[in-house]
Amino acid sequence: MIARKKKFADISTAADIEAALAEYDIATLEASLAGAQQRRTDLLLTGTDPEILAAEGEATKARLALDRAVAAVSELTRRLKEARETEARAAAQKHRDEAVAAVDRVVARIHSEYDSLARAIASLVQEAVAADSAVHAVNDEIFRGGNYESLELVKFVHDHLGWAEKFSSHHKFGGSVSLPAIGTFPGVGDPTRWHEKLGAL
Repeated sequence: MIARKKKFADISTAADIEAALAEYDIATLEASLAGAQQRRTDLLLTGTDPEILAAEGEATKARLALDRAVAAVSELTRRLKEARETEARAAAQKHRDEAVAAVDRVVARIHSEYDSLARAIASLVQEAVAADSAVHAVNDEIFRGGNYESLELVKFVHDHLGWAEKFSSHHKFGGSVSLPAIGTFPGVGDPTRWHEKLGAL
């Protein structure tokens, strides 16, 4: 058994242990032992002393082979349970580490990139608001007529973006964008929207 344990020392993964377990056929060893014992029993009435002793030797070998196999299967089964638990824990830890790394990466990007990107979007929002205000002023004059009579109405920013075909409500681009305040960026849109969302989590 000690020698067997030393031989098992290099078997550590669940897959390797399962493969090692598959090499043991307890049923066949039990049948071999039963056969050897029966031969000894049969020889007690008809065999010579050397024949009986030889049969006893074969039965002893069969018993030893079975005992070793049972002990090995027991040891491997114990180690398989431990290996599966260890591998499952390692997989869980790896899964968690990947999640932590993903958060760390995006937080680092937010700290380094968000301010400039958010300000660029904020600039677009301001331009869109100003452009839509100009459209309002022109379209109001067109409705009034006068020098603007028969001129074609000007489309808003959201119309050019295809929102009229995609959405039933006609929200303007400038009023639809909200960005939370992070770092030195003051935020865009309705700040309470973000507080409400965070409070609902």
